Amino acid sequence: MANKKQQIKETTFKNTKLNVVPLNWKEVYYTNCPLVSASNVDQELGWTREEYKKIGVKYAFLRSTRENDWYPHYIHNLDNLIRFGGLFPPVQVHADIRRTRLLGVTHVPHEGGVMMVRAKDDIYRMTELKGKKIGLSKSMNRIKNDWWRIQEHQGIELMLRMNGMTMKDVQIVEFPYADDWYNNPKMLDPMENASELWLKRDHKRDLAFRPLETALANGVIDALYCQSKVLSCLAEATGNFVSIEDLSRYPDWRLQVANIPAAITCSDVMAEKHPEPRSHLP
Repeated sequence: MANKKQQIKETTFKNTKLNVVPLNWKEVYYTNCPLVSASNVDQELGWTREEYKKIGVKYAFLRSTRENDWYPHYIHNLDNLIRFGGLFPPVQVHADIRRTRLLGVTHVPHEGGVMMVRAKDDIYRMTELKGKKIGLSKSMNRIKNDWWRIQEHQGIELMLRMNGMTMKDVQIVEFPYADDWYNNPKMLDPMENASELWLKRDHKRDLAFRPLETALANGVIDALYCQSKVLSCLAEATGNFVSIEDLSRYPDWRLQVANIPAAITCSDVMAEKHPEPRSHLP
């Protein structure tokens, strides 16, 4: 947990320079969340590139050039961009930043998230978390929405509700962090495909996608929310953590809230003035 006296950097539009390539409608940029989706497959196989080649439009992944930082994936500030990824950023962008168009959605039917505790603790049920501390991350980056926090908050609240509890029954402990890597030169090395992100990370030890795991391991909190399947299995494989609740096991689709469904979106400018790239999605 951050020391109250510690000053954590806050990223805003005022103190950050955003970088995108010059707009060229003979080019289309495509960006994918590193999540489970058919789009990640067709991109890796080259099908997306082939479709645009048919109409004389150059296809490029968002991070295939240093001229782009990571922000278009979160705030759609690149007009010739098609975004494929988690639901929460495009909802906030359309509501508060600029108008976009929904081109399609794909859904991971069972991905609601899990509640994790230390394996050595005598905690086996959600009701045994009454009065205990559950972590909640807080991004200090005001340019993009805090999608980690949104899914954590929704997941915690739903798991408590499914076990006859509310937020009043537990202690929520916030963990503010800078979240300021989106235009860090070290993170701007060109990539051709989204999957190359994992070549830069040691997914077994890199906690960027499991931000509260250290706090749980050190006893600062008693439980945390984690995405199920792709992330929780990494934590459980250590033998140090265990899931005591898993929303993916419920039949109710309303409980599957881990930043899904994945939405395909483009800017209103592309949709209205340059529909050709949009209409050639695989």
